[in-house]
Amino acid sequence: MSSLSARKQVRKRKKKMKKKAAVLITVILILLSILLIGTLSVSKATVSNLDAKPIKHTSIDNKYMVLVNRKNKVDEKFYPKDLVIPNIKFLRSNSSNKYLSKDVAVQIENLFNKATSENINLRGVSGYRSYKYQKNLYKNNIRKSGEIQTNKYMAQPGTSEHQTGLAIDILSSDYASLDEGFENTNAYRWLLKNISEYGFIIRYPKGKQDITGYAYEPWHLRYVGKQVATEINKKGITLEEYLNESK
Repeated sequence: MSSLSARKQVRKRKKKMKKKAAVLITVILILLSILLIGTLSVSKATVSNLDAKPIKHTSIDNKYMVLVNRKNKVDEKFYPKDLVIPNIKFLRSNSSNKYLSKDVAVQIENLFNKATSENINLRGVSGYRSYKYQKNLYKNNIRKSGEIQTNKYMAQPGTSEHQTGLAIDILSSDYASLDEGFENTNAYRWLLKNISEYGFIIRYPKGKQDITGYAYEPWHLRYVGKQVATEINKKGITLEEYLNESK
């Protein structure tokens, strides 16, 4: 074989190798692009589904036992995904705060139905409140009543149980004021005897302000489940005290 023919064959082999290398690089780049696009898609999907950071739960494995108070805050973006409007009567038909978490709504309906059957006419006042709503409510109350008075009864934004969808304020057709006078009504006395059966507690009981951080609110019910509610109500303790005992 002449040296000229040998050089031609070498050049042909080099061209073939370059073509194969180019094809291989192209394939690798395509695969990397697919992988990168997939990663970005997952990231975008994850972000779009993150409507909020989760609320920190207690050591007890029960989502209804989450502790929210002045020291344990709810993330600004948090909202329950299972909010529904319970089929109960409210004091104000145009209220935008009728929502509750689904399981809580079922139990509040059962509670109201039982009360009605015993001639107790309960009325819902306020269920779920968003962070933004609570923020505006808090500011308005400070302008109206001052910061000291407002802080006795009203949670600052991010510290309200209403944002969890697990709490509801309740009064009656005979008493429509959110004040301590509600404890003197037949409706309140009925609630004390029956709320355990449906999983509710009076979240801010009398004489426990140093523990809960809030003044007495006989109208504020919080759902914790039947078993826990029965124990808390029987002992006359707060949710904070119960959780401390359960550690």
